[in-house]
Amino acid sequence: MQAVLVLSLLLGLPLAAGSQTITPDRAPLPIDEVYAQPVERFENPFRDVTPGDWAYEAVVRMYYTGILKGYPSSLSKNPSAKMVPDRNQLVRP
Repeated sequence: MQAVLVLSLLLGLPLAAGSQTITPDRAPLPIDEVYAQPVERFENPFRDVTPGDWAYEAVVRMYYTGILKGYPSSLSKNPSAKMVPDRNQLVRP
């Protein structure tokens, strides 16, 4: 079983159900792999976006596909401020 897990990680294949959480250091991942996994498998890359937020799933999936980035541990530079000045920082060039 461990050999299958290591091989899956090396080849970038989806992990079997019930296995380890997918962490931000593995991003970006192929889009089909990201959407093949339940969102609960992904570690939340941002402390200011919670699972109860209406856009949580979209934000997490866009981060893991490489479409969205942010600041270390935060989607916005100043989470208490409006995000308008940060909009250019959010989408990867």
